[in-house]
Amino acid sequence: MKVRTVASALAVIALLVVSTVPAAAGNKSSEWHRLNPGGSEATSEHERLTCREADQAWSCDYDKLPDSGFFWNSATGTFTGGNVTRHWTCPDWFPSEVCNNVTAVYQGQGVFHLPDSHPVTFTQDYVVTNVGGVGVLYVYYVDLGFACPWFRTFAEGLAANPTFEFDCLTP
Repeated sequence: MKVRTVASALAVIALLVVSTVPAAAGNKSSEWHRLNPGGSEATSEHERLTCREADQAWSCDYDKLPDSGFFWNSATGTFTGGNVTRHWTCPDWFPSEVCNNVTAVYQGQGVFHLPDSHPVTFTQDYVVTNVGGVGVLYVYYVDLGFACPWFRTFAEGLAANPTFEFDCLTP
């Protein structure tokens, strides 16, 4: 009886180790935050991306957080993209601070579900940068020609745009 119990416990431990190794081998979950400016706090939004980040692919879920004082609606979305860093060319209208500090680029489709609307799909590049040790993600809407900054915390997003003005890159 004791041998069977020990064998069962070892089998469970082995199963747990095997099932968690792939996640530890290169995938990580993270959050990115953005102040979507509307000119004031009452018309601005706290947006969030919850991403599963791996070297070869990213997938992210988009939503908005109902922070006190900020506008909120039930818009959601998803992004799935593969690593295109080696073949990607930084658009000439991006600032050199972005282009010179790209660490990875993931290209794919973003699908957004807006309240009371049909889903909308965009080609997106997730451009990951590191400037002076600070990670900034630029979500580039390829079809629309603009890219918006995302930060690891909402506090960083607020600090980057204290006046609630449009802060996306445009040609």
